[in-house]
Amino acid sequence: MRSLLAVLLPLIVGAVLTLAATELPRAQDRNRERARGLLLAAHDFRHACEEWLDLRLTAHSTPSTWELRARQEDLAWQLEHVISRHPCWRWPRRLLEHLQDGPFGAGLTSGWTRLSPAERRIRHDTTHRALDEFVRHTTRLAARMEHPLLSRREMRSEPVWTRHPDA
Repeated sequence: MRSLLAVLLPLIVGAVLTLAATELPRAQDRNRERARGLLLAAHDFRHACEEWLDLRLTAHSTPSTWELRARQEDLAWQLEHVISRHPCWRWPRRLLEHLQDGPFGAGLTSGWTRLSPAERRIRHDTTHRALDEFVRHTTRLAARMEHPLLSRREMRSEPVWTRHPDA
């Protein structure tokens, strides 16, 4: 029995170490690719949103929302993918809520025609600031996706930027 254990134990340990040495870099590469996809979708959405906002500010007619909505759907799909891979993480859920129901939901493109030029400028600037903050938090999520085990605690907690100031 001891001779069998003396042969099998190093064999098992070697197999586990080999598996870890080959699978960990692959997992990191996959995580890096997923993070890159999320970042690309966030920056594409930002670009489409900025273009639409700038056109809305200067145009006398309502610009098309097709590109904006297409980039929004792409980003939503990326966030839903993160949620499916990390169901306990709250950050991607909150970002998806902001994207679909918050400042970038249906209200983003409605109500501009009844605003005065000064009110349009204020809404334009406010939306730009919200967009900057949204992309900053999405970038932070993407960075955490590259090392998910080290980021579990932060990503599972309620994001500070969604808490009410009185809390």
